[in-house]
Amino acid sequence: MNIILNPYNGYSFNNIYYQFGSEFDDEKREIVSKLEIDNTNGELIESYSGRRLHVYQNERLSYVKFVLDQSIYNLIVNGESVSDCFGIMRLISKYEVIESDDKSKILIPELGIIIEEPVGKKGNGQSLTMFSKSLFSHFAKKIKVIYLNPYVGYSNICNTIDFRMTREEITKIDGKSKRTIIDYKIMKNILEYREEGIQLTFTKEDEGENILFQNLLAKQKDGVRVVIDKMNIFEVEAHATLKERYEFIDSNDKKSTFFPQLGIETCGCGERKNIGEGKYVIAFPRNFLSYYQNYFEVINRGKRKK
Repeated sequence: MNIILNPYNGYSFNNIYYQFGSEFDDEKREIVSKLEIDNTNGELIESYSGRRLHVYQNERLSYVKFVLDQSIYNLIVNGESVSDCFGIMRLISKYEVIESDDKSKILIPELGIIIEEPVGKKGNGQSLTMFSKSLFSHFAKKIKVIYLNPYVGYSNICNTIDFRMTREEITKIDGKSKRTIIDYKIMKNILEYREEGIQLTFTKEDEGENILFQNLLAKQKDGVRVVIDKMNIFEVEAHATLKERYEFIDSNDKKSTFFPQLGIETCGCGERKNIGEGKYVIAFPRNFLSYYQNYFEVINRGKRKK
């Protein structure tokens, strides 16, 4: 039996069309065998198992997750069957794909779907989630990838954030942070932990009341992928390529590297194995270049190389 997925709109199953934004009526509830609470976010969801196909969706349909558990049903997206890893790979070859750092999830923005364990075997956590346009930002951020724009800021899949924006401006553009730490007494700053797995630091200007975005910290252990020059900076080969392209300063132990032209400091990115807290990168605006470079050279006794 075929299940036809209509990107960003809904899907059809058992001769019934499920439109995103619509509520369930009695006819649609006839095929629902179980009503439960999703403990992850507290939403009321409908779930049913039909001959080894598991579907989860919220009450006013805005997303649907198909768990591919040796199902005999055939999921079709834009004419392509995606019910096995071969179909998924064919789909990946046709569209732009954004991959999570651990390769466990892929997002296909044009289709509005996320696939978990895309090259895994059925019954091993493989699933496909399709969502409405209103939830694009919510699901896209689960991929946890950011793109650095040296000395300017960064962008995630949804929005672009510039250094020296205020907290209010960033919240308006990109939503509230997951967690906030306010420390005016000791460090005189505010730390925000964002959905993508990154930390933003805000400080107050010497004059005026504006609290501005001044640096970004991204740690590989938090699952984020940091892209610069179209490369994942946490990969050893990518880090080596950056050293070939740009001026850099290495610490004495070679574990940390400062890139003056890129406005970043990296730690552990040239190592095959994680060290200490693992791999991380710090990015900052141009007006902080002298501060970070002097600090790096004093602490690490680094030597400039071209």
